[in-house]
Amino acid sequence: MAPACWHVNLPFPIPSLFAATLTATLTPAQAGVTVTFLVSGLPVGSAVTNANGVATLNAGLSILQISASSYTATATVGGVTVQATNTLRPCFPPV
Repeated sequence: MAPACWHVNLPFPIPSLFAATLTATLTPAQAGVTVTFLVSGLPVGSAVTNANGVATLNAGLSILQISASSYTATATVGGVTVQATNTLRPCFPPV
């Protein structure tokens, strides 16, 4: 998983005031696996891995969720649930 950062969703917050791009990579790479992303223990969405095993989710976050310092990705591969966690912080410089 890659670290992620959040930014204020401008010009106006539709549908969420804060936005983040969350990423997870399966190793070895496997396409077509659904990855669920969680912030503060609550799901924010899911994405399917591409041919390189990468799942990317553009998520809208609440003010409570941006106070979290990490995000988690979970997936089931071969009947086994795998999970990874990485950092979530403000983008600098802001985007």
